[in-house]
Amino acid sequence: MEYLAHQSGERLERAVTIKAVIAWRLAAMVLLGRETPELPPEVLFSDIEVAVLKDFATDRRLPEPDNLGSAVCTMAVIGGYLNRRGDPPPGYKIIWEGYTRLSISAQAYELLLRRGSEGAIYRLLRPDKSCV
Repeated sequence: MEYLAHQSGERLERAVTIKAVIAWRLAAMVLLGRETPELPPEVLFSDIEVAVLKDFATDRRLPEPDNLGSAVCTMAVIGGYLNRRGDPPPGYKIIWEGYTRLSISAQAYELLLRRGSEGAIYRLLRPDKSCV
């Protein structure tokens, strides 16, 4: 019983550590996006995340995120931020929603890139549906 309790405690400790790292990254996104928006988006986003943000912006006819401030704002729009003229800057909850959706999209995008044009996912997503 003691062994199981110890294992459970270790898992809980790992989960708390992972959540703390994610919370730190989200706080950095919010603060750096507001304080130093002129930084390149690669400071906090991977190349695939930047590609997903650019594709999303193009699809929604938004300006392409060319700096950190616009990348964080685009991520907030993915999370539900309306970005109207009188709206306050996005908060932590909207940033969390956007980050969650962005990370899932980036994982799918990366999988699609790794599979290439021969992969089953690519064939399912083809617009002409000739391979399905």
